[in-house]
Amino acid sequence: MSKFPMSHDDFSNDPEYYEELTILKAQERISLAMENAGVTKADLARKINKSKAFVTRLLSDGHNMTIRTYSNILFHLGEEARFLSRPIEKKEGLLFTFKPKPKIIMRSRLKVSDCESLSA
Repeated sequence: MSKFPMSHDDFSNDPEYYEELTILKAQERISLAMENAGVTKADLARKINKSKAFVTRLLSDGHNMTIRTYSNILFHLGEEARFLSRPIEKKEGLLFTFKPKPKIIMRSRLKVSDCESLSA
């Protein structure tokens, strides 16, 4: 379990908070890639020539992995590692990460015959 609070009201100016957050995001990315590829921990361990215990520790809370290990795992799951950084925003004496508004893409399954004519 993380040693840092998960509330914006409580979180620390300590850089360790952001280190832990980055590790957590990497673990989540690996878990999602495993799910998308239909790969179990045992399958992944075989692909990277490690033990299942290694993979379990890697995905457990607080385990620090190298960028090399992260990249290797994603490669074996059919993904490429990419990194994104954002400025940290100060707000009333507290640090907040900048969160842009998500873009919403809507797709419609309507056929042209389902729509009324727009010409008047």
